[in-house]
Amino acid sequence: MKSYSPKIPSIALLFLVLTNSLPGFAQEFSWRRISNGTEIPDNAVAGGRDSDGTPLFVARGSQEGNWHPGKTRKDWNTVSIEYGSKELNLSNYEILIADGPLSWEPARQGFIPENSIKGGEENGNILVVCRCQFEGSLQIGKTWAGLNSCNIGYGGVGRSLERYEVLVATPRLPQQWIPVSMGANLPDNALVGGQDSDGSPLFVARGNNEGIWHPGKTRRDWSSANIEYGGKELVLPQYEALVDDGHYSWKKPTNGFVPGQAVVAGQEGTNALCICRCQYSGSVQLGKTWNGHAACNIGYGGKGFEIPDYEVLVHFGR
Repeated sequence: MKSYSPKIPSIALLFLVLTNSLPGFAQEFSWRRISNGTEIPDNAVAGGRDSDGTPLFVARGSQEGNWHPGKTRKDWNTVSIEYGSKELNLSNYEILIADGPLSWEPARQGFIPENSIKGGEENGNILVVCRCQFEGSLQIGKTWAGLNSCNIGYGGVGRSLERYEVLVATPRLPQQWIPVSMGANLPDNALVGGQDSDGSPLFVARGNNEGIWHPGKTRRDWSSANIEYGGKELVLPQYEALVDDGHYSWKKPTNGFVPGQAVVAGQEGTNALCICRCQYSGSVQLGKTWNGHAACNIGYGGKGFEIPDYEVLVHFGR
């Protein structure tokens, strides 16, 4: 356990302060004071999962006048942090909320990625938000430049894990959806995301069902977008195709949590519907997922299916 807080070089300190003050980053996330888990807003950042499967939210607690990143849950009235090699539960805490894209990036050998989210400061060190896997869970804690670990509180004890990720703000690029009336009108640069059972390319699309956009798939020989809804495959004539701007890729989710740059194609209730793909019956199908769902919902052969092994479409701003 690394219980000390070594000083970091002033240049690194200045770099972290500046990157958390850049236009387009600081305005898109903030810390909000709450008194219990029932006050956690819909746009709070869920960054982990506890051993019993309960979502963990990014939070910070005040200890001796300093803010320390940690975790909280909707059934807690405190934040859990690591401090002095122990797990402390603090009643004076704040939750991280975000209106812009955030993502988790691997950190090794004490390196802190650009645009890391600052959660506090202690002894001249900028404390940033990190997470790591521990005993079947995904825990949230704190780290700083040069530490080479993520410090978490778990089971009353402070722990240091050397394999971890750091939360960073990601600049947003505009996404272009083009209304389509038939497959022949698909733009030449429509994004191909899969392949049907007969070898035909499947394009990333979304269809409108009762006023809500749902991610799905289309083909050049179709006049619809096909989506999963209510356990069935729906064929929707009002649909749009996503234009490929060269900034898209596919990433695996972490314990059911979508990557920070995941493309949001619709909203249903409090769930942001993201685009996913998976292998099924000799094909690569396109569908939808959302944070914590841990499956890609696809429509195939008139039925709906939930596939637990999948990838999520992300849009990188760099």
